Amino acid sequence: MKKGIIIIFIIGVILISGCMNNSEQEIIQRLYIGEGNEWMVEYLMGAVIKESVEDGKSLQKADKVFVITLKYKGKSEDLADAEYITYSVGDTSSGKSIEEIFESSKNEPLIITMRGAQTGGDIDIIEGPEDIIDVRINVDGKIDSFKLELKD
Repeated sequence: MKKGIIIIFIIGVILISGCMNNSEQEIIQRLYIGEGNEWMVEYLMGAVIKESVEDGKSLQKADKVFVITLKYKGKSEDLADAEYITYSVGDTSSGKSIEEIFESSKNEPLIITMRGAQTGGDIDIIEGPEDIIDVRINVDGKIDSFKLELKD
């Protein structure tokens, strides 16, 4: 399963970089990992930074793909009566945050995966190695908060 996600992720980065015109480009790939009391989170991010010149000015734009995986460390019975699960991953103070709400059901897996992409944005959509990535997971009002660290 994990190999499949990584392969899809790499294909996404290649496709994004292949759609670019004659410009300089830099490809970035980072993996952030963290663990709280009840959840583990992996945030895999890949980006292509394109540098071009328009009207004599240097411009930088970025395309980004990401996969966020939340893994519950407890037993599935613990979540059986949960009405909702919400999470946010990122720096909420800067607006670089991804948020999602799930309505829980008894058949929910213990792993939640979200995939996404942002294209043509400013380079500040890319998390840097020095960025602090906050995680906040809320299950019916019970909150697990922690930080993700860049894995070398």
